[in-house]
Amino acid sequence: MSHRRKRVNAAAARKPSWRDILPIHPAAELFPLMTPAELRELSEDIKTNGLQTPIMVMAEKCGDEWTYQLLDGRNRLDAIELAGFDPISPPRYKGKTEFRREGRDCGLKLFLGVSDTTYRTYVGIKFESGLDDPYAYVISANIHRRHLNVEQRQHLLITLIARAPEKSDRQLGKQIGVDHRTVASARAKGETTGEISPVEKRVGKDGKARKPPAQKVKQTVTSAPIAHLATAPINGAGADSASEFARLQARNAELEIRVKELEAENAALRAQLEAAQKVTVVASSESAAAASSEITSANTVAAGDPGPFPAILLRKPKATGASDSMKEVMP
Repeated sequence: MSHRRKRVNAAAARKPSWRDILPIHPAAELFPLMTPAELRELSEDIKTNGLQTPIMVMAEKCGDEWTYQLLDGRNRLDAIELAGFDPISPPRYKGKTEFRREGRDCGLKLFLGVSDTTYRTYVGIKFESGLDDPYAYVISANIHRRHLNVEQRQHLLITLIARAPEKSDRQLGKQIGVDHRTVASARAKGETTGEISPVEKRVGKDGKARKPPAQKVKQTVTSAPIAHLATAPINGAGADSASEFARLQARNAELEIRVKELEAENAALRAQLEAAQKVTVVASSESAAAASSEITSANTVAAGDPGPFPAILLRKPKATGASDSMKEVMP
């Protein structure tokens, strides 16, 4: 058999994957894939507990036909296949015509192959259509759920702002569920690095365009001998440099986020320490109770047993001179 025929047979024997059926939207590529170890852990969890969060598929109607793209759920679909489930729908199934008409026939099963009725508390696919900004949707769905560090979160925000720099910080923050000051910090860093183009006016939540607030540098003079430090250049930039101020503001926001993360980590460690102390106290109490029980049992005299007779009562009284004289006097 020729090598070409072997390759053809191997390709035909390979089981099709969901990646062969459903295209991936570029916004889904913003987040990294899981490591093999993390994917195996997720796969085992799906085997035990089923799929806890549905995947997101964007459906757009072009004429009479629907087009589909995966917005969120690459790792879950990979874990489902790793667990041995088949998420691909058959060519024909009951209700296919209705699903196609409604824009829900993306080529994957509604329950993604996790067919045990124990898990069927909801469908495995959530379809979204008419999204204004798929990138904002994906970031909003993942930025609070994924374990991202400060730099990764800020990079995602910069990517989002760069796509629509005319939107205000408050509007973007509300759109993805992030504080507007965090968005402002990411914007300042993005403008410093050139990833975000500055705009003269920004559109707020009410739809009105306004000029962004002017950035002011606070100069604080603590004492006369060091008054010159208030206007001294920082890394080659004067105190009135907008770019230097933006860099410092971004760095300050990063440190504030890091402080909050450390505080949360400290609280978790403190809770673990308190739990360990409670376990130690309980163990010490149980050991003391066991020792006390042994001492009590050792000193307890059984009923009906008076125990040994006191040695002092077994002594014989010594003869005295007074008793001998009494014998002489008596007839």
